[in-house]
Amino acid sequence: MRFGFGPGASSNWDETLELCRHAETSGWDAIWYADHFMPNVADPAGPTNESWTFVSPIAATCRGCGSAIWSTATRTATHR
Repeated sequence: MRFGFGPGASSNWDETLELCRHAETSGWDAIWYADHFMPNVADPAGPTNESWTFVSPIAATCRGCGSAIWSTATRTATHR
């Protein structure tokens, strides 16, 4: 069985990279990043990161894990 890790899309880059590096060094098999333009947190007024902007440097930095984006196929032109 393989396990993947999904950091929250409302964390800043430094927090996200730290979490992904921890996932890699502690044996997780994959890092998944959600393709949603809405935060999944109690206060939705905060920033939400764009998935393609974050998954590329995650893949380049955490080479021991696979990386992917959830739900890219469901993205439409209305998501800006």
